[in-house]
Amino acid sequence: MPSKRATMSWNTLISAYSVCCDPNNAMATFARMAAAGEALPDAVTWTTLLSAHARCGKHPVVLELFGDMHRSGCEGNAESVAVALSACPYAGDLALAKGRAIHGYGVAKGVVRGYLFVTNSLVCMYGKLGKMDDAREVFREAGERNTVTWNALITSYAAAGMCDEALNVLVRMEQRGGMVAPNVMSWSAVIGGFASSGDNERALELFRRMQQQWLSPNVVTLATVLSACTEQLAVRLGREVHADAIRSMVDRHSLVANGLINMYAKCGRVADARTVFDGMKSRDLVSWNSMLAGYGMHGLCDDALAVFTDMAEAKVDPDGVTFVAVLSACSHAGRVSEGRRLFDQMILEHKISPSMEHYTCMVDLLGRAGLLKEASEFIETMPMGADLCVWGALLNSCRIHGDAAMAEATIAKALQAGVVTTGNHTLITNLYAACGMWDDSKRVRVMTREAGLRKNPGQSWVEVKNKVFAFMAGSVPPSMPRAEDVFRVLDDLYREMDDQRRAIEEDHIGVGRERRDEHGVGPLAQLDVQDLVADPPPGGPLVGVGEEGDAAREGLPVDEVQGRGRRHRPDVGPLGEAPAEDLELDRRHAAGGGDQDAGPPRPGGAGARRRLLLRGHCTCELRWLYVLEMKRQLSEITEGRWEVIAALTPLDRKLSRRGTRKAGVSWRNKQQ
Repeated sequence: MPSKRATMSWNTLISAYSVCCDPNNAMATFARMAAAGEALPDAVTWTTLLSAHARCGKHPVVLELFGDMHRSGCEGNAESVAVALSACPYAGDLALAKGRAIHGYGVAKGVVRGYLFVTNSLVCMYGKLGKMDDAREVFREAGERNTVTWNALITSYAAAGMCDEALNVLVRMEQRGGMVAPNVMSWSAVIGGFASSGDNERALELFRRMQQQWLSPNVVTLATVLSACTEQLAVRLGREVHADAIRSMVDRHSLVANGLINMYAKCGRVADARTVFDGMKSRDLVSWNSMLAGYGMHGLCDDALAVFTDMAEAKVDPDGVTFVAVLSACSHAGRVSEGRRLFDQMILEHKISPSMEHYTCMVDLLGRAGLLKEASEFIETMPMGADLCVWGALLNSCRIHGDAAMAEATIAKALQAGVVTTGNHTLITNLYAACGMWDDSKRVRVMTREAGLRKNPGQSWVEVKNKVFAFMAGSVPPSMPRAEDVFRVLDDLYREMDDQRRAIEEDHIGVGRERRDEHGVGPLAQLDVQDLVADPPPGGPLVGVGEEGDAAREGLPVDEVQGRGRRHRPDVGPLGEAPAEDLELDRRHAAGGGDQDAGPPRPGGAGARRRLLLRGHCTCELRWLYVLEMKRQLSEITEGRWEVIAALTPLDRKLSRRGTRKAGVSWRNKQQ
């Protein structure tokens, strides 16, 4: 008869392999145990073997072994049922059926009631499978609940996108008091749920509430909050989160550090992103890609290529995301030959098949360089059909170079492919209008209406006192304080702009306001100055950002309002894609600046008014001729020291995700 000592010895050896996450040796030891015949596997043996595979993510094997255990005549125990339940969500189409079967098996064996860890596994399983009614029923019938049980239900609601229900459970948990109280895991689950569903404002609000509970965030919480700060461009709060990470000594954890690099880069703080990158003890592929993407989105090609070289020297193999970042950098910097070399290197040396993102970058690279015909031919050679981003990149290049014929031909090809949206129609409409081809502009607008396409309203944000206010064009937010004062300031600004550009409109366009309204040139959209008037931080610059659509394009940034340094980046979208020289100039102006090499004269006078006018956005039909005229006037005023560089606005947010700059006007010193 097999001895008890022999069985325990085999179990101990299998358990050691399980703890070391070595399922292969655990399985081999189990086979040797069965072959030796001196000891029979018991419930502990099977449970240990199940745990060894579950720890390593081999969930299908876990379910197979659970079936083998049942067929061998071993009834198992509560622990084995809990391990098997944890593997059910990964069983594919049969996940729910297997989960219910194991649930029924556990009830029949009497290992559900009275075993809290089995209850917790059931709640997690049903929650991961999206069966919240079943998860709630198991939770309700549980005779005993601990913090893990509550967290399992909260996590299940958050994972299913039912964030309000998750928050309600958290509130109920708080109200119960006693030994069961929300911990970091509870708050992190709810914050992560709101962030994943796109409600970043609620996520940040809950993070502040969590801090008021004197709970120290963990790395998962910090990474989630940094992601929300990135989406909201809430750089001030992001810096506070960075400080929390330093105090908790987790700022060099890869999950947190990667989030910091991404947040700083997309908020325009590329130098801060590089500081975090340089301070990392070890860097993974995500770290390198985040830093490359940061340089790429700001057109810092030399820095991006230097990081790419360092990455190769560090023996880190690039992936497709890496080449999207470096190709985007080459596109913004106009480095055509370098971009072609990297594209070929990706295919020939690294054996990476180009994706739609890579083709989009190449089309953008060729188009920005004025090689419109070559870009169009490149699209024809793509192995897959071009999507909206590819056609949009070519259309934007047509607009940059004023090639209306190529733009209309591109629209015709995109129509055949069935990927044209309102944004692309608007691009060619504005291109015709900018060239003074009003009849063609009207014809395309009529085609847009007949096709049933409608423009999505644009949205803008402004961060004030660590709170981000969002509002849409043509509407007043309910929470907007002192709206009358805001619009009074806007009216004054509109009048000043009209005074400055009226002569240009009359001389170069020759079209009355009625004619412009006929072609869709409406009033400028509402400005993100809602809190500038209400309660601005004393002496502190405000950061306003515009998103997609006409609201961002037509938003008017206020410079030097009521004696305050106003830092506004109209060309920074939700991904923070702005030319580096714009950001540097903005920093100098935001500091209140006396740096006379940062732009034309700041205080008062024609120079300040022209800068105010240029830093705003002209209506679409006037932008081209307006920029040319202002370039001529500025050349006379500053004796040729400064030039104006116009970057046009893509109306589709997806184009912005591929590295296309938002509309704006920046200054570049020829002497630098």
